[in-house]
Amino acid sequence: MSRQGAVILLILMALSLPWLVGGLAANWDGLRAMAICAGTGGDGLPARPFFQGGAARCMSDETAMRLAYRAAVAESDARLDVLRAALPFDVELAQAAAAAHPEQAIAHFWAGAALGQAGDIAGAIPAYEAGLELDPKNGEEWDNLGRLYEAQGDWERAVQAFDQACHYVDQGKNGCLNAARIYMQHARYEQAIARYQDALAQLPNFHPALRGAADALIALERPGEAIPYLETLAASGDTNAQDLLEELREVP
Repeated sequence: MSRQGAVILLILMALSLPWLVGGLAANWDGLRAMAICAGTGGDGLPARPFFQGGAARCMSDETAMRLAYRAAVAESDARLDVLRAALPFDVELAQAAAAAHPEQAIAHFWAGAALGQAGDIAGAIPAYEAGLELDPKNGEEWDNLGRLYEAQGDWERAVQAFDQACHYVDQGKNGCLNAARIYMQHARYEQAIARYQDALAQLPNFHPALRGAADALIALERPGEAIPYLETLAASGDTNAQDLLEELREVP
């Protein structure tokens, strides 16, 4: 394992240190694994599967690492977030986590992301849906699900998912724009304007949302309402917006 990989794993293990507090004197597993990763040896291999997996990863023993992590997933849901961060696209491990802990939304999202990365859209969609039943206010995962629906050609379900992502403010702030884009494609301009305005409420003066709202208003033959959006864009140096603004002002 590279030195960089060892450092990353040490950081991931550090995320589990609160679990060690109160029993550190009796539990050297974390320290043993960290010593192995640091190349300073260690007083034997860790006993717990999670730390066994970390040590095996540092020793580049992939078989032992996978066996240990599978055992760790079966043993507890306490470190699903750490394992997901370490192996985000490991389909087998993610599916094992979802099967072992069906009550944990993160396990289903992990499976959905891994399956989606592997190109299995049909498998990824129900995984995300299961996760969102448990965590329905997760805007980022609604956006991920919307992208899968869209890739499958189901624009109606896609826009519904993007609407949810917009409502719950996904981390990348993409849900509002994705929903608006689809509404624009299907000439649903009023709904597109609403989503662009939602985007602007989250990110004031966001240029794609300003231009999108202006385009939707022009499509509805309401150019006067588009002018303030274009003026904001033009003031920031958008020459295309300036040209369009001049055209609109010349119209009787």
